[in-house]
Amino acid sequence: MLRLSQIVSLLLVAFSTLAPRAAAGLVQVTLSGEIYETGGAPVEIMVSLSPLGADGRQSSWTMNMHLAQHTSARDLAELVARRFSSSGYGERAWVSGPPSAGGGTRAHLFLESPRSLSLRLGSGLRGTVTLCEDAPESIKLLPPRISKSALELQLGFSTYHPHSEKLARHRLDLDVDEGQTSSHVSQQLSAKALASGWLGTRPTLESYKFHKRSDGSLIQGCSISMWTDGDWGLLVELPIP
Repeated sequence: MLRLSQIVSLLLVAFSTLAPRAAAGLVQVTLSGEIYETGGAPVEIMVSLSPLGADGRQSSWTMNMHLAQHTSARDLAELVARRFSSSGYGERAWVSGPPSAGGGTRAHLFLESPRSLSLRLGSGLRGTVTLCEDAPESIKLLPPRISKSALELQLGFSTYHPHSEKLARHRLDLDVDEGQTSSHVSQQLSAKALASGWLGTRPTLESYKFHKRSDGSLIQGCSISMWTDGDWGLLVELPIP
């Protein structure tokens, strides 16, 4: 005969199996700098959200604007959060930190449960995309359209080993020439990751997915930074909930 504690445990397992999985986690976009181009420059941000309605369809939001010279990181973050909210997505985007931080040239934009994020800045504005609770489903670099320049890609990871419970941080840097295509960058990233102790795959010829460390450690979070004078773009896909 089953004891009461055993029955409760079985019920908890059953309910956890039937319950829907949580939505994709929190994403932090750290913006820095300001537009230095006389006459301004284009900025492009696209967010795809987890299903909101009963039909289960994804929702997408895009901001493709030409912004004036001296538009700061804080200006851009506030603009995105306000436009995002006014488009009917409620409180799924907000800006953190005092407005005066870095003279307005640094800001943190938080996005709740996006499915993917595409970011194309340049002309003095830079961005770092941090997945606070997830490993990226895929990473794709988009070649510059206007300002051609080399790129330094920096990735930082937090990992957890499920058996030893060891926590660790890892960093991977990749230098990319200005003429490289998305496919070339994916190939370079795959080779560099393997040489640095990562296991991963290329979901497409133009993207790369980090799975885990060669010792079995799993990714808890990830930051992706692009250092360039060009207008390189970044597309990050998050895990499907």
